[in-house]
Amino acid sequence: MKKRYQGSRGLAWLEDLARDMRYGMRTLANAPRYAAVAILTLALGIGATTALFTAVRDVLSRSLPVERPEELIELGCVNPLADPSDAGRCNTSFAGVNMYGADRDVVAGAFAFAPIDDIGLSYRGVSEIAHGMLTSGETYGVLGVVHTSGGCWSVRTTAPERRWSPC
Repeated sequence: MKKRYQGSRGLAWLEDLARDMRYGMRTLANAPRYAAVAILTLALGIGATTALFTAVRDVLSRSLPVERPEELIELGCVNPLADPSDAGRCNTSFAGVNMYGADRDVVAGAFAFAPIDDIGLSYRGVSEIAHGMLTSGETYGVLGVVHTSGGCWSVRTTAPERRWSPC
């Protein structure tokens, strides 16, 4: 009869929770070392999880260090008939990128980029393998950033005159 009455009130879960909490406290009070280890483990786990999620949130919510990052978009294409090992990607030609960038009513500018792997670099006698990114000459202007190191070809140079120069 008592169980039927408690179930009809809708707060049976709250009474069950209180009863379980009292039982847990009694059990932990009877084993203080176990209680200390359990509490310490929970505290460290909660602290580490909080620190990790805070760091991830800060990294993901940070905007890109370029002018007007909210206006950046990435255009690409997908070819469903492509080789599956290529993940269905297709290439956009340099002329295509220039065509996108030429329509100033739609976009403020366009640039192309592609990752490159296994670049052999040597600096002061130390050689290493690096990964890099090939970009078109409009990259720095579109992003509103300054080229600081390395070299690049200016868009205005012709094939025979190409040499490393500041962009």
